[in-house]
Amino acid sequence: LALAHGVSITSVWPKYGSTAGGTYLTIKGSGFQYPQEFNPWDAQAVSVGAVPCKIAPHYTTSTEIVCMTGASEPFVSSGWVDVTVQVFYGLARTEYAYARNAFQYRADNTPNVYWARTWAGAAGAELAFGGSGMDILTSAEQLEIKIGGVNCDTDEEAQ
Repeated sequence: LALAHGVSITSVWPKYGSTAGGTYLTIKGSGFQYPQEFNPWDAQAVSVGAVPCKIAPHYTTSTEIVCMTGASEPFVSSGWVDVTVQVFYGLARTEYAYARNAFQYRADNTPNVYWARTWAGAAGAELAFGGSGMDILTSAEQLEIKIGGVNCDTDEEAQ
């Protein structure tokens, strides 16, 4: 019994995302592996250009991979980069599939905070801030704000 493998990519969506990473990519194709917890002998990896894309295991099937892009060079748009899926079939074989010029890291898709109403405060204090690139957000919940490495709770914009 011969097993037919062969990994291929038929589409990548969306076509661009933030230089800070965090864009969920949907890669469609064939020959993809199920997440490792279901099959520990086979594995796969995705990269966008030279940047790893973290696979979301619960949304991954043999024909679709969902992954979250890592950060590229901050606030510097890239040219078009390849999306690569690397599939490991146990210890015996590795296959690659490429979607050439499939994604672009864009600075204009990256929110940049450059002003704040208050620059200091006690724990629990409310901060207001603004900057560029905020128009791509549909909710404050899409932001991850850290001060001193600690996550801040976000709330909708007060008008």
